[in-house]
Amino acid sequence: MAVDRMKKAEIYVHRSALDGVLAALQKTGSFEVRSLASNDSEQAVPRHPDLTRLETLLGESRFLLRFLEPHFATDKSAIVR
Repeated sequence: MAVDRMKKAEIYVHRSALDGVLAALQKTGSFEVRSLASNDSEQAVPRHPDLTRLETLLGESRFLLRFLEPHFATDKSAIVR
């Protein structure tokens, strides 16, 4: 029996394209696709401590922009601004 060197490959794929990518890799016959035992990719990503505060401030800023928009007179469209 011939023995050949093997290499590991980590491939990151968007979930919507996963089936197509796996099918293409398996068709080549040179890849053995195995799921991760620990399933690291499914673990929750830790949130930055300031992220909640920034999301709140962003929401308040958007509210203020929508509130003040009728009082802002301009010849330009909202997209140009």
